[in-house]
Amino acid sequence: MEKLRVDGPVGAVDVKVGELTLGDKAKVSNNVRYVSSSVLNRSMRATVAGEVIKNDITTSSTDTKADGRVLMVSLLVLLFASLVLYLVARTKIELGVVISQEKPFMKALWGMGVVIFAPIAIAFLLVSLLGSLIGITLLLGYILLITISILFASAVAGGFLQKFIMPNMTFSVVWVFIGGVILHMVLLVPYIGSLIYLTVLFIAVGVLAQSLYLFLRRQ
Repeated sequence: MEKLRVDGPVGAVDVKVGELTLGDKAKVSNNVRYVSSSVLNRSMRATVAGEVIKNDITTSSTDTKADGRVLMVSLLVLLFASLVLYLVARTKIELGVVISQEKPFMKALWGMGVVIFAPIAIAFLLVSLLGSLIGITLLLGYILLITISILFASAVAGGFLQKFIMPNMTFSVVWVFIGGVILHMVLLVPYIGSLIYLTVLFIAVGVLAQSLYLFLRRQ
């Protein structure tokens, strides 16, 4: 419950709430117990016969451990999928990594444009009677593109790391693993981490979108 306001006679108050207010007409004949992250808003005319007891909201260690396990499993699944993608399409992934390092800023702009404007175009097609089938096809393609881009982003990150740390070393599956770990670890850094992750993801989307465009153009 986000907010609760008491503005009349009650026996007792025992709630977990975001914000508790005792109005002018509140008359509590017993204790007021509440669990909240904010203090009680109490009118000067409100009367409480008992005590006012506040408990802060606490996160149990069990919940924290469970959240940590979920994040770890999610990271392992993404890493495993990224490694499988590299092993299945090794030549194309390595070519994509090379392309991502050529004018990466432009690739990021391409990717941002696809992520933002493609859903708008798809929505227009879906609401039109004639374009609904095309819209559904493009929607499925868009979802597939974003999914592959998320996996490909690990290779892109690994490619940039390999270029700056060991430029003479051959790109391999090891760099995909390292790039995936570091890319998802930076998400723990507020604001900057999300910006870095989105930039790499946009580059990955841009590379795949450009490659798909050139492929369709040749057909």
